[in-house]
Amino acid sequence: MTVEGPVAGTDYAESSNGSPTFLNVGVDYPDSSRFVVLIWGEDRSAFPDPPEDYYSGKTIDVTGTITDYNGVPQIEVSSPDQIEIVQ
Repeated sequence: MTVEGPVAGTDYAESSNGSPTFLNVGVDYPDSSRFVVLIWGEDRSAFPDPPEDYYSGKTIDVTGTITDYNGVPQIEVSSPDQIEIVQ
């Protein structure tokens, strides 16, 4: 599936288990109506720039499998090829 929307907030949880980066689409955390793009720490090196900075404030298309985490839909991204900035 592909989801499109504005990145309303980001967080690089470097000290958390797995060092995840969160891109919150539509609305920011903790709003449960947000859509989350999740990038695990092991995949950050695939991105030329820190994702939390590069995608912040931009509208993106993200492609992948949508899963549910505690009632919040998300797509796990392992490559920048899965995220396209919408002009």
